[in-house]
Amino acid sequence: MRGLFQLLRFSAVGGAATLLHYGVAATVMLFDATALMANTIGFAGAFGFGFLGHQRFTFHDGDTCGQRSLAKYCAVSLGSFLSGQTLLALILTFPWMPETTALFLTIILVAAVNFLLSRNWAFAAAPKPRPGGDAKRAKYLYGE
Repeated sequence: MRGLFQLLRFSAVGGAATLLHYGVAATVMLFDATALMANTIGFAGAFGFGFLGHQRFTFHDGDTCGQRSLAKYCAVSLGSFLSGQTLLALILTFPWMPETTALFLTIILVAAVNFLLSRNWAFAAAPKPRPGGDAKRAKYLYGE
């Protein structure tokens, strides 16, 4: 049940961040920016909102370090952004696909991957060392 509530919280925060991303990008496109440029600006506009929302609301129940989570979230987001830009460029090769539709599809697909990476890595609580466990390995992996 906890996973369902977490998915619902992620959907709420991610949905709001996606709307912000899309709204900024669509607005920028009104000023004759390309979809790829508009997507870059929309991503930048939604990044901080997404991180704070997920840290404080979606994944708040984890025992996570803010700086470590920010670094991991940044890696997840930048990786997702770059793969999203690539996907968007590929979708835009279809001449029948409107740019705004291509942008929306890309954002939705990337959001699904973001949830999995954010939940399982960026905001995952560091495991508690087991007695006799490999504390050095845990320190290396999780910075504790």
